[in-house]
Amino acid sequence: RFPGFSCNNAKGPPDRILQSVTTFYTGQLRKKIFALLTATSIDDWKQLAGRDDGKDSYVEGDVFRMSGNLAGKSAGYIVNSVGKGLSKGLTVGTAEIGNGIQNVSEAIGVGVIGAGVNSVVSGVGEGVGSTVAGVGKGGSKIIKGAGKGVGQIVGGVGGGIQQAALGIGKGVTTGDGRAVITGIGDGVTSIGTGVMKGTESVVTGAAEGVFSVGKGLFTGVRSLGVGIGDAVTGKKHREKLKKKGSGHR
Repeated sequence: RFPGFSCNNAKGPPDRILQSVTTFYTGQLRKKIFALLTATSIDDWKQLAGRDDGKDSYVEGDVFRMSGNLAGKSAGYIVNSVGKGLSKGLTVGTAEIGNGIQNVSEAIGVGVIGAGVNSVVSGVGEGVGSTVAGVGKGGSKIIKGAGKGVGQIVGGVGGGIQQAALGIGKGVTTGDGRAVITGIGDGVTSIGTGVMKGTESVVTGAAEGVFSVGKGLFTGVRSLGVGIGDAVTGKKHREKLKKKGSGHR
């Protein structure tokens, strides 16, 4: 529970009092969130860092891996959302233009020609929209893969340096040369694993991205083809576009 708010000798308009109350309780809420975060023990580093193996608790280099993983996901989400937004805008916009052309054509007695032009215009819009959405989704997957890859490589290097330093420190303290060699060996292995996993993540992201772009292009070409085919027969473009248009106005 938050403490009650009290204010003596408040002068000014009513919104001054509202501002004071808002400022007070915003500060209280921030303190509460900070207290909850500091009291929480995070023990799911495997998921945060995007590791495929190892234990759930912290492993050397996880902070770096997590940074790359989260940065890649965030940037990828933005690219994907923007691509979808552009796609919807193009599809709805061209559907409205096509309907306008058909309405005018019907008014002057050439409805069949108007319906054909509507189909082409709407088909072009849907086709370009599908392509843009595919490119956005593809770009998102590439960025996510690259972000995770960079995180894994830097995490591997960071973890490797830590392990080598631990081995050297232990060797110096105990006078055991074998500890130094083991630490360096573990460090090199950790770095090599990080580089290998990082490269795999980037390659996988690029491959999935190219597939998504290709799928978007294919869907776009198909929509264009349908639009042109309907224009030849003088048919109005699919009712699906009209429903999309009314849903996004």
